[in-house]
Amino acid sequence: TFRKIEFLSYFIAIILLASDTYYDGYNTPVGFNLYHLYVIFGVIAIFNFASRLLEKKYVRVNKNLTNSVFFIYACHTLWLIGLYDRVVHKMLFNVNYIEPIVYIATPFVKVIICFFLYMMLEKYTPKLIKPFTGNR
Repeated sequence: TFRKIEFLSYFIAIILLASDTYYDGYNTPVGFNLYHLYVIFGVIAIFNFASRLLEKKYVRVNKNLTNSVFFIYACHTLWLIGLYDRVVHKMLFNVNYIEPIVYIATPFVKVIICFFLYMMLEKYTPKLIKPFTGNR
């Protein structure tokens, strides 16, 4: 379904990302509204991009990533947001000129932290991780 607007979704997502970064995301009324539009078009663009990569066989499905998806989703929205914002964002990146880099890098850093946490829990406490991933 998203293929009908594939290239439009890429274009709109990039424009909204730049605009949202310029208007400081949640901290301004304009940025707050742009952020929600960006999330919608960003998800559509990522679905299209991933679909193309899989279709052309540039990438393969990674079993560890598919098993960890729900854990990453739940983990990044709960405690990790506050931890990351307090520790990394406020203390290490409190310089204005690198704010756009931090804004763009934050989702990647959070996913990587959550994935490694999942891998450690799965390796050392596999019975504990099952309830957190829906027994998958």
